[in-house]
Amino acid sequence: MLLHITNIPHHLSLWRKEIELNGIKKRYDVVVYNKQLQPFIIVECKAPGVELSQDVLEQASRYNLILNVEYVFITNGLNDQLYKAGTMINDLPRFDEFSGNG
Repeated sequence: MLLHITNIPHHLSLWRKEIELNGIKKRYDVVVYNKQLQPFIIVECKAPGVELSQDVLEQASRYNLILNVEYVFITNGLNDQLYKAGTMINDLPRFDEFSGNG
C-alpha cells in the first residue's frame, strides 16, 4: 500500500533484510531507497491485532541507528503512523518529490 500511495518503484525497496545491531542479528521488514540508492524510509509491519505502541516505534528506531533514514513508518495494516526526526507527521511525500534529495 505504501509503495502504491507514494508511487515508489518496487525495485527500490528491500523486504526482510538482516542487519546487525550491537552484535545481534535483526531483520527489518521493509526499507525504501531513493534514486541515489540511499535508505530513505524504514517500514515496520505488525499484525492487525498489534497496537502501534511506543515499543513498535522504538523497534523501528533501533534499526534506524544503522540505516539512518529520513522517515520511519509503522503499520498494523489497519492503522499507520509516520515519523520524521522522531515527530509524528501526517503525509509522506510522493516518490518524485523526495527522490531528488539525499
